[in-house]
Amino acid sequence: TRTGYDFIGWYMSTGTELVKVDDTMTYSQIALGRDRESVTLWGQWERHKHNVTFDANGHGTDPKPIVDQPYGDPIKNPGTLTELGWTHDGNWYTSSTCEPDTQWNFATDTMPDKDLTLYAKWTQNKYTVNYITKHGDTPQPKTDVTWDQDHLLPSPEPSEPGWIFEGWYLSDEKGTLEIKVEDDTTYGDLA
Repeated sequence: TRTGYDFIGWYMSTGTELVKVDDTMTYSQIALGRDRESVTLWGQWERHKHNVTFDANGHGTDPKPIVDQPYGDPIKNPGTLTELGWTHDGNWYTSSTCEPDTQWNFATDTMPDKDLTLYAKWTQNKYTVNYITKHGDTPQPKTDVTWDQDHLLPSPEPSEPGWIFEGWYLSDEKGTLEIKVEDDTTYGDLA
């Protein structure tokens, strides 16, 4: 036996081709009718082939799978995936939880003798929300905000005698007010 291969039989050379030898052949047939003291038979093996699935692990789009990847061959890296609010660092793992010891090394790891699923690892991006007031105290920026995080509004609301605070608004680069921000608005809604 040979890991990753199937034995497909014994073969002999006719000088121009390999011919499969079966159990019903006589020595005379194997020796091609020549008076030989010995003949050489070569064992032939066929490598197993398996499929590789790339799982985007809840974000982005799954890359195209590899079908019939030969055992022992290197696997081509499908590249880095993208999704708003998340970063894929280009690494792939044999575990969906992406522990460091399960990282696939495309330079040295080779196709195992079974189907394989590799999982993308994602990190949620962090953002900063800055607040600008024309009157009253300006709240400190809110840092480490994630894409789907809500409750972005500072508390308490700013106040200044003689003014009524109307709420927070998102503005474009020119300062034109675009949308009113509510407490359940997420960072992704604003981007």
